[in-house]
Amino acid sequence: MEAAAHASEALGQALHHVADVTDGWAIFNIDGAHSRDLIAKGCGLDLHPRAFAADACAQTLFAQCFAVLRRAEQENAFQLMVDQPLAGHIQAWLADAAAEFAL
Repeated sequence: MEAAAHASEALGQALHHVADVTDGWAIFNIDGAHSRDLIAKGCGLDLHPRAFAADACAQTLFAQCFAVLRRAEQENAFQLMVDQPLAGHIQAWLADAAAEFAL
């Protein structure tokens, strides 16, 4: 758990607790020319690179579900994280919403 080591180092002697909850998340990697447009269909965040720069992260509603959205280093690459039980709904929503962009 590299993140736990970094947190412990940064917090030093301050009382803290680090818990790994990553197994509770489903992570969707979304990239490509239409990724920004696809994500914009599901949430109200301003996804323009000036407003949502590389490595930016925000909690939002996506397809009416609580989610965390992270923009990766690549220009059109994002990670969408939702609670594991919502993964099926989000996967179906993404497939339906992406149909518009099929080439």
